[in-house]
Amino acid sequence: MDGGTPSPWRPEQPGRILDLRCGACWALFRWDYFGSRLIEIVKEGDPAAADPLKADD
Repeated sequence: MDGGTPSPWRPEQPGRILDLRCGACWALFRWDYFGSRLIEIVKEGDPAAADPLKADD
């Protein structure tokens, strides 16, 4: 989506905000592409899902 820090190559255009998901714990967060910073955590991840040693019940 549009927003965030503008591109250094085209400062007249809006920057890009990405919705990214962690492949290990499934957390969902918003990232300012050109600003290289976290904007917000949309959904917290499940720490148990990221633990490869946790046995399923």
